[in-house]
Amino acid sequence: MRVCNGGHRLKAAISVGLTSIPFVLKPDGISNVAHAVNCNNDGATTKVYDVFDYANHCYVRAEAGWELKDIAKELGWGSEVKVSHYKDIKTKLHSKAWDLVKLTRNPNIVNPDGNSIVNQELTIVKWLESHFRALLTHLKNPTDNATMRAQLKTIRAAIAHVNPPKPKKVTAEWIGKEAQKHSWHVILAKYMRDNIIERATLIDRKKLLRSVCGGVFSSKTGTHLKVPLNFTNTPNLLAWVTQSA
Repeated sequence: MRVCNGGHRLKAAISVGLTSIPFVLKPDGISNVAHAVNCNNDGATTKVYDVFDYANHCYVRAEAGWELKDIAKELGWGSEVKVSHYKDIKTKLHSKAWDLVKLTRNPNIVNPDGNSIVNQELTIVKWLESHFRALLTHLKNPTDNATMRAQLKTIRAAIAHVNPPKPKKVTAEWIGKEAQKHSWHVILAKYMRDNIIERATLIDRKKLLRSVCGGVFSSKTGTHLKVPLNFTNTPNLLAWVTQSA
C-alpha cells in the first residue's frame, strides 16, 4: 500500500507521534489524480480543484505528449472534448490575461482594509470553463498584442460587472457578447492601421481609435471588410476620416 495523496499530512501525523490516522482507500481502476479530485469534491480539507487547476493539468499533460483520451481517463472524464476545452484556456489565453484571472481567485492576497494588490470585490468572480470558452470563441490569439489587450478588457469588464454598487451575475453568454464586442474593435483598429494611417493626421487617428473603442462603429461584427467599408446603419470609417480631415 502506498500514499497517492496527502503525503504531507501523513508526515505531519508521524512527526507528532500519531500511530493511526483515518484514510480513504483508492478503488482499483481509478487514477491517483481522479481519486484526489474526488476526495476534494467529497469534502476533504484540501483545496478543491478549480477551472485553473484543471486547465493547467490538461495543458501540462498535453505538452508532455499525453493523448486527450488518456488525460480524460486519468481525470475520470468521459469526454476528450472536455479536456480540449480546459487545455484551450491555458493555450489560447494570453499569459497576462491568465495571470489576471488567477489573481481574482486568490483570497490570500486580499487585506481586510483593501490595501492590497486587489480589493475584496475582485475575488468574487466564480470563473467557469464555459466563461473562457465563450471568451476564446472570439479572442483566441495569445501572441497578438491587440487580442491580449481585448482579453484583458473583457476580463476587467466581467470583474466590474459583479462589483458593487450593482453587482450582476456573469454568464458565459454575457462574456461571449463582451468578447465579441472587443474582437470587433480589434478588427476595426487593425483595418484603420493598415488602410487609413496615411490618410489622416495623428490627432485624427487617435480620435478615430477612441471612437472605435467607444463603439461608434458598432459593437458587433459586420460584413466582410472591403474597401470602402460599408456597415449597415453605422458610419463609414473612410468617410469619417475624410470628413474629419
